[in-house]
Amino acid sequence: MLRVKRAITVDKSQYKSEYNVVLAGNPNAGKTTLFNALTHSRRRTGNFHGVTTAPFKKTVGGVTYIDVPGSYSFNAYTLEEDSATQAILNANAVVCVIDATTLPSALNLAKNIIKANPHTVVYLTKLSLLKKRGGWVNVQNLEKILGVNVFAAVKTLRCGIVGGLPKSVQIENIALDKVYYGGNCKITTAEKLLYNKFFSVLFYVLALVLTFYITFSPHMLGAIAKEWLESLLCDKLSYAIAQIITNPMLSSFICDGIVGGVGGVLSFIPQLAILYLTLILLDESGISSALTFVTDGLFQKVGLSGRAAFS
Repeated sequence: MLRVKRAITVDKSQYKSEYNVVLAGNPNAGKTTLFNALTHSRRRTGNFHGVTTAPFKKTVGGVTYIDVPGSYSFNAYTLEEDSATQAILNANAVVCVIDATTLPSALNLAKNIIKANPHTVVYLTKLSLLKKRGGWVNVQNLEKILGVNVFAAVKTLRCGIVGGLPKSVQIENIALDKVYYGGNCKITTAEKLLYNKFFSVLFYVLALVLTFYITFSPHMLGAIAKEWLESLLCDKLSYAIAQIITNPMLSSFICDGIVGGVGGVLSFIPQLAILYLTLILLDESGISSALTFVTDGLFQKVGLSGRAAFS
């Protein structure tokens, strides 16, 4: 869990309006995760692109943080990319979030953001994954290439923008191989199976069938939990209330109408919890994103993307 003690230090006295800090970058770089840490929010995150579809803002300590949709360039092809571009251009400061495992492809957007808004710092994510692959990033040399401060994702983020301006960094022409090495990305057997379009679809269907079986089949966990909760609310609680209230009409109204009705609805909570838990596991494990990837071409034939069904 990323903890942030001090996100951005600014001199707000020189600004008459609110101080806006935009979190921008490529899709699936970790912008929303950083936003949640900075603002103590619980915005939805995912391990595939397109989770954030519109700018979202929240003010903490006099600073308004804006989480914008991911984009690849300033040449907007979608409304989401256009909204991100406009937010960057109008921001007081920008935190450019970069996935360290895809650093070379993210540098073009980063340079465009810095050119459009010089009050920019770069924040690197997924460094542990890069290190696991045997890769590395030289932060000091990256700062010299971009001309702005670069910060690595750590448990305590200390990203200083004093007076709204990043510290001055001298731009130098340094070869990329002196800055970054991506390591060796080896695909495991499990990943090969999940990215097989036949196996991934079959696995997803079987997972859903098994989930519905566990949730709704008699004598399984979901049905047992539902019956127990329904018995507790509709039978035992109603009986206890009926012993206290002697008026037949009032007793019937409360026991059969209110308690019985509400209890009948609340009894579905265990089954809903199992369904949501399964969806969370499929999402966080990467199965949903893998299925989104392998079915993207199929859905494009009807003008959609894989996210239309599996995100």
